Amino acid sequence: MAGEYLAVDNIRTLEQAMDIVRALDDERYRHRFPEAFDCGPGDQFRHLFEYYVLLMKGWSARCIDYDRCVRDKRFEVDRGYALDQLHAMIGALKTFGLRDGKAPLRVKMDPGGGKETGWTCSTLARELNLLVHRDRHHFTLIAFMLRRLDWDPPAAFGILPTSSCALT
Repeated sequence: MAGEYLAVDNIRTLEQAMDIVRALDDERYRHRFPEAFDCGPGDQFRHLFEYYVLLMKGWSARCIDYDRCVRDKRFEVDRGYALDQLHAMIGALKTFGLRDGKAPLRVKMDPGGGKETGWTCSTLARELNLLVHRDRHHFTLIAFMLRRLDWDPPAAFGILPTSSCALT
């Protein structure tokens, strides 16, 4: 049952991403907006996904460096590949048990502006929560882009089932 997983909200978020990627046609998925840093929906989905890749890569060493992003360009243009990767990540997230949430981690992320912050202490639960909120931000950008392409995402896109009461 999904409720037994530490990463239940992350799993639900990635399932929403899969629903949208599956529903889009290739043209909309690959479309790029020059006025938005030459990015489009596929780029945004790739960008949110790569942080999950970094989390999983750093998990065994309990050391996550979010500045080590490696762009998987195929994810940006190949919906089938993106769906396979999202599906695999959901499977990986299901390996986190509730007890893993308190696992101490060292994390690093450049805040921008050329400032180096170094490593900070965190926990797996905190990082998973960060990713859910980050995903919602990217879902907002994706929804905006899709509306500009005359494609309306579902009203609940980017809203977790636990907070869907806000729609009523």
